[in-house]
Amino acid sequence: MLKAPSAPTSRIPIIVLSGYLTKTAALGVNESGVDELLVKPVSPKALYEHISRIVLRKDQANPPTAFVQNQRRRAELHKKKAGDLALL
Repeated sequence: MLKAPSAPTSRIPIIVLSGYLTKTAALGVNESGVDELLVKPVSPKALYEHISRIVLRKDQANPPTAFVQNQRRRAELHKKKAGDLALL
């Protein structure tokens, strides 16, 4: 019902996080229209990556500015760390 085209909530992303999930249940969850399905335990980095993928989707006209800036900072730090390791 949340993802029905006429529902006001249809564009709100949904992430399902489960501690136990059978193959049948996973198929049912995916068919219900969720954006991401994660099985615990999930590392903070993996959760961040899934949220990033949802927030920065190509079909989204205006991603949140703060989120985009944070993505750029993370990329710059990653490049800097890679450069530091190359010097060793």
